Amino acid sequence: MTNTQPEEESKSSILDDLPKKVLDESYYHGFLPREDLPCLLEQVGDFIIRITQLKPRDPCELILSLRVSDQNSPSAIRHVVIHRLKGKDGKIEWLTTQENRFNSLKELIDAYIKTSQLIRPIARQSWEFLHENIILKDMLGEGQFGEVRAGEAVIDGKKVPVAVKIVVKQIEDIIEHAYSEESETHSRLISDTHSAEKISSKDDADDLNEPSRSFISQTKRKRRKHHRRKKRHKKSRIHKKSAEIINERKKAKSRHRHMKSSHNVL
Repeated sequence: MTNTQPEEESKSSILDDLPKKVLDESYYHGFLPREDLPCLLEQVGDFIIRITQLKPRDPCELILSLRVSDQNSPSAIRHVVIHRLKGKDGKIEWLTTQENRFNSLKELIDAYIKTSQLIRPIARQSWEFLHENIILKDMLGEGQFGEVRAGEAVIDGKKVPVAVKIVVKQIEDIIEHAYSEESETHSRLISDTHSAEKISSKDDADDLNEPSRSFISQTKRKRRKHHRRKKRHKKSRIHKKSAEIINERKKAKSRHRHMKSSHNVL
């Protein structure tokens, strides 16, 4: 499967009026960074469809990511841009090469499945959520990347209280911040997989249809606060113990000097 740039035609943005059939496909993952792919695409032939944005002001692109090798290297997963072109007659065509054009994304995927290049579609994971699974409630405050609201997430058919972060930064900044926060707090931070709803944005997130939400379970936030309090208490005990050791050393030195002085007098 090669990825050659198609000739310039009347080209619509890949996210403009993206058919709902595409969004509903189980192998469509929305915005997903390359770092997540090795754990998803485990076997040769595994594939997903995702969206990426190479640079902050670049147009978003639809990407077919496919594992082509068992090796643990960046080249083991190939990334092919799926172009969506609109001809003069208004007809939409989907293609990865200039030679092969299809009337729908499903036709394109089915064609490559028949050639055995695509073998196993990988569905969205349990940590990837849809907009309809998230209910927004009261505003809690504003953070570095946007506003934070109370909310509920439907997980395994149950409503779980969560804190929802509605971001206004660019997607790469969001993901980097999410990974940083995940690493520091060991919390389960979950990114929305579909395009953002219409919200006010300083960075044109609406135009880019970037995923706008991530959330952390409030129960885990409470656990994190408890962990911080426990950590501070532990530090306090350590400082107290250190002070006791220092005082004991000072007393021992004082006794030693006193004994030495008494010996010299004798």
